[in-house]
Amino acid sequence: MKTYQSYPLETITKEDIDGIEFYSTEDALRIAAAVKPIHIVLGNDDIPTLYYRDERNPETGEVEYSIHAVDVDVIKFLWKSQIEG
Repeated sequence: MKTYQSYPLETITKEDIDGIEFYSTEDALRIAAAVKPIHIVLGNDDIPTLYYRDERNPETGEVEYSIHAVDVDVIKFLWKSQIEG
């Protein structure tokens, strides 16, 4: 799993997409992240709604973030991009 030093992402790159963990429902995401804080950043024209989970780096002790998404949020974002695009 890829982690990031800060959040939220302002744009998405191919590398970011490869590092995002996708879930079929928001409930599945919440169950997977039940023991760690989640920060929800609502989508906009440039990025879908993403969920950032705190991950402590064992080497540095710094808080980093893993990125998670719900399939439906990404699909809606892609449809909207295609229609407006």
